[in-house]
Amino acid sequence: MLDHLDTRCREFIARSPFYVISTAGADGRADASPRGDPPGSLAYVLDDSTLLLPDRLGNRRVDTLTNLVESPFAGLMFFVPGLTDTLRVNGRVEISTDPELLKLTALDGKLPVSVLKVTVEEAFLHCAKALVRARLWEADPPGRRT
Repeated sequence: MLDHLDTRCREFIARSPFYVISTAGADGRADASPRGDPPGSLAYVLDDSTLLLPDRLGNRRVDTLTNLVESPFAGLMFFVPGLTDTLRVNGRVEISTDPELLKLTALDGKLPVSVLKVTVEEAFLHCAKALVRARLWEADPPGRRT
């Protein structure tokens, strides 16, 4: 486990088109929200200890943002299709509307609503066993319902 983003973490994030962010409100109720963008625009590594996550328009629920205002910590799990490892990142989060950070995380000229600025406290590649057992990346694994 690292307290920063090393080269392997940075490469994993650059290849990832999908992550799940987990937060909890002041009442302890947890929430997990999926996020997706093309690889390279999903998340931006500002430096070894800072990750920027653009908050783009989605279903217009603000569960994640509400939770972060109440309790500024999040757990992230990044996925790369075809790879069975996942990358976990945990840290303290600041919600920012800094114009420079919004510009830095724009996609196709569109600015995100805000940017989640994550100060990395823990980062590690997670064991592949769950994705292997789930056969997540197989097109038609036995037992999957259609």
